[in-house]
Amino acid sequence: MAFSIATAGCNVNCKMCQNWEISQSRPEQVENTYLPPKSVPALAQRNDCYSIAYTYSEPVVFSEYVMDTAEAGRSSA
Repeated sequence: MAFSIATAGCNVNCKMCQNWEISQSRPEQVENTYLPPKSVPALAQRNDCYSIAYTYSEPVVFSEYVMDTAEAGRSSA
């Protein structure tokens, strides 16, 4: 099981995107949860998830967040 997280918005406009409702929305158009990178590993563990997946939109859009959460996950392992 993977703990899947994403941001609203994507700089790619794929014609067959299965997540277009999220990927083509602005952050103010969807329900959001503030999730600092250092809190992600503990939240994933509490939900019995042993990996973190960056999904629903192109991860390059939030690459700094991906790197910060990956580093936090490595530190907590």
